[in-house]
Amino acid sequence: MPNFHALAVFEATGPSTEEVQENVSSRVGSISHQRVRYYEHEISEGADNSLATRAELHCMVFVDCDVDAYTEEKALDFAGDVFDRISTPNYQHLAVGIIPG
Repeated sequence: MPNFHALAVFEATGPSTEEVQENVSSRVGSISHQRVRYYEHEISEGADNSLATRAELHCMVFVDCDVDAYTEEKALDFAGDVFDRISTPNYQHLAVGIIPG
């Protein structure tokens, strides 16, 4: 079966970097799908997160997964379903991309 690589982009918010990291780790750690395997994630703080003006920290989160599927379309369906399922009001799935390999 061909394999695909999925890269999802989320927006995460929270009172601190540590809490955002905890929330993200908890959410991606809950991925449980027969054909989607979590690989790693990376968090990038937004440019407008100065201490003087922020009430809540905004971050972009990039999540890497491997997907087993016969077609790119099916891989996108599997990954999209998983990423939508782990979204919360503070951890919103924005986009997903699929590449073979």
